[in-house]
Amino acid sequence: MHRLHENPKNIAVIAGPCSVSGPHNLEIYEAQLNFFQQFAGQLTGIRVVGYKSRTSPDTDHILNTLQQLDNHTLLHLAEIDPELNATAKNYYGLDVCEILVTQRLFLEGVGMGSDQLPDLPSVLLAKSLQDQYAQLLIATEVIEPMIQMPQLKKHLKPGSVLVWTPSSDALGASKSMYRQLPLAHNVLAIKNPKWLGIHPDNVTEENVMALPGVKAMIGCMQWANSKTLIHRGFELEEKDGHRAKPVHSVFSKLKRLNPDLNLIFDPSHSLGPSRRDQIVDESIRAIVDHGYHGLLIEASTATTDINQHISTDEMLVIMNRLKAQGYGIKQIH
Repeated sequence: MHRLHENPKNIAVIAGPCSVSGPHNLEIYEAQLNFFQQFAGQLTGIRVVGYKSRTSPDTDHILNTLQQLDNHTLLHLAEIDPELNATAKNYYGLDVCEILVTQRLFLEGVGMGSDQLPDLPSVLLAKSLQDQYAQLLIATEVIEPMIQMPQLKKHLKPGSVLVWTPSSDALGASKSMYRQLPLAHNVLAIKNPKWLGIHPDNVTEENVMALPGVKAMIGCMQWANSKTLIHRGFELEEKDGHRAKPVHSVFSKLKRLNPDLNLIFDPSHSLGPSRRDQIVDESIRAIVDHGYHGLLIEASTATTDINQHISTDEMLVIMNRLKAQGYGIKQIH
C-alpha cells in the first residue's frame, strides 16, 4: 500500500465523512457504518477523522447545558463531544467540562499516549470497522501526533493506515513526530500548504521546486520520511468559485521530477460548496487526465463541511465511471 503508483490503472479511492467529532457524533458513527457497508469491497479505505485542525468545542452548547446541571452530573458529560473530551483527558487529565468550569488546564504527571488515559472514539470506531473488514484502509487526519499516533499504532492493524497532516501546518520539523507510526507498510501523506507563492500560469519545471509552497511541502516530506502528497488546492486571488484552486500543473511537474511520488487528489476541499456539483467530474478528470494515484473524498454526512459532501449515489457514479475507463480500485492485503 505504501506505493500507490505500482499499477497506474489500479488506484486508491478513499471516502467518508469529513469528521466524526461533535455533539451528534453517535449519529455520524451510524451513518459512517452504513456508508461503508454499501461500499464494502469496493473502496480502498474510509475516512475516520476525529477533530479537525480548526475544531473548537461547541462552547455555547456546553455552557447552556452546564447551567442546567449540578456538579455531580457535570463531571459525566463526555457525551457532549466524546472525541474532544478524550483528547482533553489525554492532555490535561480533565474532561472538557471540567476544564471549562475549573479553568485548570494543566496537571502534573499526565503522560500523553498513556494506557491509563481514554481511547479516542474515532480510533475505536476505526478498529471496529477493521474488525469487520480485514482489508480496510483507515484514513485519518492527525492534528496531535503525540496523542493520536500511539493510539493508531495500538489499535489498528499494521499496513492498514493512511494518515495525513493538516494543510494549516507547513512546519517541517514538527513532522518528525509523525514517525511514531511505522511507515514501512503504512502511508503518511502531506497535504499541500494553502499558499503557492506564484501565479499558476508562471509555474515551470525549472522553478517549481523553488516555489515557497512547494519548498514547504518537500521539507515536510523529508522530515516525515513521506513520499505521498495530497493536493487540496491553493488560496489564490482568482479562485473562480473554488474553495481552494487546484493547480494540477504543479503536481504533474513534481511527479516528472520525482517519479516515486504518490499523488492523491482531494476534490472536496478544492471544489468546496460552490462547486460541489462538479466533484464527480473533476475526480474522474484528476485520475484520467492528470495521472493521480488516488482520491480522498468527503461523502455521506457530518457536522463539518457538510455542504461539500457528495452523496452515496454520486460516489457510486465515480466508482462506475472509473471502472468503465478501465481502472481498478486498489485493495490492501
